[in-house]
Amino acid sequence: CGYRPRLSLAGFHDIFHFSKWMFVQNLIHGLNDRASALVIGRMANAEALAHYTMAYEISNLANTELAAPIRRAIFPGFSKMASDRMPLRAGSLKTFAVIVWIGLPVPVGIALTAPQIVSVFLGDQWLAVVPLIQVLALYGVLRTLGTSSHLVYLALGKPRITAMLSALRLLVLIPLLVWGTQQAGALGAAWAMVASSALLWGVDFAILFRVLKLDL
Repeated sequence: CGYRPRLSLAGFHDIFHFSKWMFVQNLIHGLNDRASALVIGRMANAEALAHYTMAYEISNLANTELAAPIRRAIFPGFSKMASDRMPLRAGSLKTFAVIVWIGLPVPVGIALTAPQIVSVFLGDQWLAVVPLIQVLALYGVLRTLGTSSHLVYLALGKPRITAMLSALRLLVLIPLLVWGTQQAGALGAAWAMVASSALLWGVDFAILFRVLKLDL
């Protein structure tokens, strides 16, 4: 009966080591996602929060509807390539190229046509959202230009890097959000999102270049 499965803790250490960082990363990622709404809701008013939420949803359509599904689909492929850095490097670059090619025009187009989008789909009473959409479209551009590095790190069994990057973003984002909201309300919070993402974008690329031994 050797083929029958039995309870075993032989792989507990490896699974727990990976899972604990995934838990930390998911927890911090959730805080990052909700931080702007929490700060605006606390320091501004309900109208500012509603405008910000609507602008965020519109300006990030490229990531939520195009880039995110692509990234979810490629993770199994990255996992198979993890034992050989050359295919993983090539796959990462091709994925980046496809996402940028497909997704980059969307936030740019949204920023350029924001007044028309708001007038047609939301009505003139929402015109105050236009500047927010245009600023958060820059955030959408940065997300589209993201490296998908978390998939590479997970495929290589390095979830700690992803967790640390999320923690760094949260540490940068919270002070910027508080200061930006104090200075300019929801628009200041939007600029805080752009600034924190730009900083982390550079750090993320630097780490990925080192892990995959990429050059410019």
